[in-house]
Amino acid sequence: MSVNVRDNDLEFALKRFKTEVARSGTLSIAKERANGYKKPGVRRKEEKKINTINSRRNARNNNSRRNYNSMRNNHKAA
Repeated sequence: MSVNVRDNDLEFALKRFKTEVARSGTLSIAKERANGYKKPGVRRKEEKKINTINSRRNARNNNSRRNYNSMRNNHKAA
């Protein structure tokens, strides 16, 4: 990964580099590797925990959208 420095603006180039690293996810992969080996059961347990959190978050967001849309549609009908 590389970033071109234009007009000797090193701060802007560094900021751009950090955002590209964050988007690509290379830093998180490196952190996982630094932590060492995890047993397959431990890895599955962690993935299940993360997926549960994400599904609850998505359900909460979708439910609030449905309630808003139903209230909006009922108001138009009346």
